[in-house]
Amino acid sequence: MEENINISEKIDRYVLGQMSEEEKTAFEAKLSSDSELKHEYELQREIILATQRLHFKRHLQNIEQQARLKRKRMIRTVSTWSIAAAIVCVCVIGVDMKYSSDLRDTSMLCYTETGAPLTRSDNEIDELLLQAYELIGKDEIGAASSKILAAEKIINEELKQPVTTEEEQYRKEIMLLQKQDIDWYKALILMKEGEIFKSRKALKKIASSDSRYAEQARNILETNYPF
Repeated sequence: MEENINISEKIDRYVLGQMSEEEKTAFEAKLSSDSELKHEYELQREIILATQRLHFKRHLQNIEQQARLKRKRMIRTVSTWSIAAAIVCVCVIGVDMKYSSDLRDTSMLCYTETGAPLTRSDNEIDELLLQAYELIGKDEIGAASSKILAAEKIINEELKQPVTTEEEQYRKEIMLLQKQDIDWYKALILMKEGEIFKSRKALKKIASSDSRYAEQARNILETNYPF
């Protein structure tokens, strides 16, 4: 009985790779000459391998079960964050719509207070700015922007020219005032379009300049941009 237990232990150690080289060599020599030992070895080897396969299978099942639990937790977490993000998104959109609506109302009030620009006969810039003002009032923003850009291009080209006479100096001063009109009209357009950040940037530029619209710009920034 004790001998059988001893043989069984040796077989276990051999199959599991726990023998020293010397023990392994001696065991393999006996295995090749002892048919009964070889038969016992093959049976025990199959039992050990089957046990290992079963253990490995259960290990894989345990890993898969843990992975499923992790996926479920991840899905619940993602769903929670998705709901939270959706709520935040709705709130942000609501606030954005409110500010945009207020800006459009303010832009119409400023438009009315500004009044139509003065025009001189045969002056292309005056005519373009008057057309831009009228188009803003009609909400034809694209056409108004085109008129503003055309006027701005002429002014920029004229201001590049050297000033040699009093009349040219006077014209330059008029064009600098017209540039103030252009900046103001651009800000009004951005407000009418509900462009919160772009309009704030345009108004800050006007508010920090010596423009005749600087005070209006500062008032709008204080009342309509609480951030």
